[in-house]
This record gives sequence, structure tokens and C-alpha cells, in this order.
Amino acid sequence: MNILVNLAGLMLMALVVWWFWLSQRKTAAPSATHETTIIVEDGVYTPASIRANAGESLTLHFDR
Repeated sequence: MNILVNLAGLMLMALVVWWFWLSQRKTAAPSATHETTIIVEDGVYTPASIRANAGESLTLHFDR
């Protein structure tokens, strides 16, 4: 029983090492670029929230 637990632990450690350090990340081609200007007055940000599609490049410009 101890051997099975040890093997399972080693397999999980190998999976973590592969997942975080050895796997090749597939990057999606950048889609449309969206630019937004955010105005900051007295600690209040306008607009308060921004919506963007997943995978869309977003550029924020802060104007104080």
C-alpha cells in the first residue's frame, strides 16, 4: 500500500512540474485592439467598469 501511495505522489509531482515548467503554452493570435481612456478625478475612476472579449487586446490610458 505504501508503494502505491508513493508512486501516486511521484506521478502528481511529475505532473505539476510538467504543467508549470515543461509544457508549451499555445498563444492565440491577437485579435482586435480596444483602447479606452480612464479619467481619474478625486479618486473616482470614470468609467467604473470596462467590458472586453476574451483574447482581445486592451489598452488603458489613464488621464488624471
